[in-house]
Amino acid sequence: MSELPVKGQSAELVIDVTADLLERFASYSGDRNPMHFDDSFARARGLGGRVAHGMSYAAFISTLIGQHLPGPGALWLSQSIRFLAPVEVGETVRLRAEVESVSQSARTVDLKLSADVKDRGAVMQGAATVMVPSTDASPLRSGRPSTQLRIDGGPVAFLFGGASALGRSVASRLAGEGWSVALFGRRGGDLTSLVNEMEEAGGGIGAASFTCDLTDSDSVAAACEDARKAFGVPSALFHCASAPLARSGILETDAATFDAHLAVQLHGTKAIVDACAGNMIEAGGGSLTFIGSSAARGAPPDGLSAYAAAKSAAASYIRSVALELGPKGLRANVLSPDFLETRLTNHVPDRTRKLAAAKSPLRRLATVDEVAAFAVFIAGPGAAYLNGEDILLDGGQKML
Repeated sequence: MSELPVKGQSAELVIDVTADLLERFASYSGDRNPMHFDDSFARARGLGGRVAHGMSYAAFISTLIGQHLPGPGALWLSQSIRFLAPVEVGETVRLRAEVESVSQSARTVDLKLSADVKDRGAVMQGAATVMVPSTDASPLRSGRPSTQLRIDGGPVAFLFGGASALGRSVASRLAGEGWSVALFGRRGGDLTSLVNEMEEAGGGIGAASFTCDLTDSDSVAAACEDARKAFGVPSALFHCASAPLARSGILETDAATFDAHLAVQLHGTKAIVDACAGNMIEAGGGSLTFIGSSAARGAPPDGLSAYAAAKSAAASYIRSVALELGPKGLRANVLSPDFLETRLTNHVPDRTRKLAAAKSPLRRLATVDEVAAFAVFIAGPGAAYLNGEDILLDGGQKML
């Protein structure tokens, strides 16, 4: 099958949850938890009796995808499931998939999933992303493993923090220059909207969104694997994400605030490198661009100690990446802009903005698009000898 479904299209399956189903599921999964096979064991733990493995019926999502929606030829890329209530032996589950969005260029389909039991309501909710390769898809170009699937064309970028103002600008510029762009972030809806905007604007080879949390390395690894299946190995990585900014004094900033920023900036960057560097090196190399901050250079601004410390730590890690992986073809650099007008800084008073602009010899603040343009340049062939640098983009403030 090569035709894509349309938004709102749906399909259903009815599964009878029987003792035989549980036995067959346990025979190939190895899960013989007594919660599923011993009534007295389950009752002692507050249930009415033994219950089905959640995956014993959720596994039929594969049947929905492969046989019905999108149907034969579909490839399952990612999945999230939340079980709302246990299902007992003897009950019947109705499993449903509905198309939420479709990317024509990336040939991916986002599905909303649900399962319910008559007279009891929903027992499971979830989401899936599926790829439907075209029947005339050409082989991958040399240097790429033949087991990967990607849209034949220009270079591939993985962009983390794609829903941010800067991330959106970087993504749009990449698409306009012929890149395929995989967008990563926690807000799936915002990413999907951006993908749709990019497709309407045209230009890029393709775009698709992948939900992940930079503070969870397993989540990053899984999302990157899904993106590689859809697009292939990236030539460029961009880290544009940040934890929320809230000004507080040194003595008022608690350890949890430091942990939150370090989790996104430092640990998140490591998770990206761990998930992508090996494949990139094997494919010939590429670049990593980390969006730092002028807050990590010179005297930091008041009230942003956690943010500045995390940016500094990540910048130091980037230098280590540049040193150790540069000989293997992977460049790593930091781009550190000054104050930007973004959602992160909406709370900053107008007077503070004006003072920041007055400090610059250019007497203005940088725009998001200016920073995005420089970020894309760093990833391209014009910056092929740039490695291990922290580039300050502040209009000349630090020279004064």
